[in-house]
This record gives sequence, structure tokens and C-alpha cells, in this order.
Amino acid sequence: MQANISDPSKCLFVDDSEQNVIGAKELGWGRCAHFYEPGLQTVEGGKAKTLSQNGGATTETDGIVVINNLEELRIVWPDIFSK
Repeated sequence: MQANISDPSKCLFVDDSEQNVIGAKELGWGRCAHFYEPGLQTVEGGKAKTLSQNGGATTETDGIVVINNLEELRIVWPDIFSK
């Protein structure tokens, strides 16, 4: 799908699919967050798997923030929220 934007570095992307988030980052999207729900059953590569706990911590790898709760976006990207 095409977002029809001129500068992807100014875009924010949040998704529960790690593959989609990695793809957005590779396409130059500015800020990317993987919404990771521990205990959730997912299908990747045609195989079901259950996501394990990461201790509820917000982490960042290769410029991708991993969050367990959408409220964490207020902490990792405070500038996009009005006070």
C-alpha cells in the first residue's frame, strides 16, 4: 500500500506486525513502533507462535521502539501529544 507522502522521514508508524514495522523503517519512515502484546497468539511464516513477556519494558532496537501498551507512546514520543 502506498501512503502518498513526500517525506517519509516525518511519518510515524505503529503496528503489531514486526515485519510491517521493519518494512516501514526500511522505507525511511521517521519513527516506528512495534506494538507487542505478550501472550498474544500470532502467525508468522505460516506458523503460530505465542509472544512471550519482555517484562513490560519499552525497548528500542535499530531505531524501532517496542511498546506493550499504546499509552507508552506518550513517553517515547512526547512531542506528538498536546499537554
